[in-house]
Amino acid sequence: MKFTDTEIVQVIPEEDHSYKGRRLRQSIEEIQDKDDEFYSLINNVIVGEDQKGKIMDQMSTVAFMRKLNEQKLYMSLALKTIKVVGNYSERVEDNKRQKVVLTYNQSAKVN
Repeated sequence: MKFTDTEIVQVIPEEDHSYKGRRLRQSIEEIQDKDDEFYSLINNVIVGEDQKGKIMDQMSTVAFMRKLNEQKLYMSLALKTIKVVGNYSERVEDNKRQKVVLTYNQSAKVN
């Protein structure tokens, strides 16, 4: 009589890949900090030096709108980072499991 058994075996231990997400978020935060510095400088020039006029009003409005759009982008990046790291972890961990098929014969001997 022939028997077959199929198992999924973990051949390499699981790992925590969340550090990759932390590194990505850290890079995003560094870029965001630089943007905040930039917009602070713009604000200091326009408001701090008491600049007036239509051009300054337009510059202030455009800078404000850009900053809002970039904040939306950072939020989107943060969410995508979580998703990408999760997908990455799943794929890596799936590759650490292998399908093993055991086939053996059993002969009946009765004495």
